Amino acid sequence: MEDATLYTTFEPCPMCLGACLVYRLGRVVVGGTRLPDDRPWGAYDPAGFAAAVATSGPRLDVATGPFADECRDLRQRSIDAGNVPTPTNEQHQP
Repeated sequence: MEDATLYTTFEPCPMCLGACLVYRLGRVVVGGTRLPDDRPWGAYDPAGFAAAVATSGPRLDVATGPFADECRDLRQRSIDAGNVPTPTNEQHQP
């Protein structure tokens, strides 16, 4: 799958990154990165993701941020709809 590209809104979670490495995807495009004050929601933070990729065995090409505004807008719409846990809706159940 070295010719495959995974497009993701934000940094993929550790399991998804592991799958990318196991199946030797050639490229991951991370649409946007979380802002420093964003609360984690199951994904790596940008520094953790970069460190995991840097220490992984197979080479993985990563492009970050080409759709940053669109991804943040999509996340905000999900929060507004109650689909993403935030400090104000901790009891969120999908």
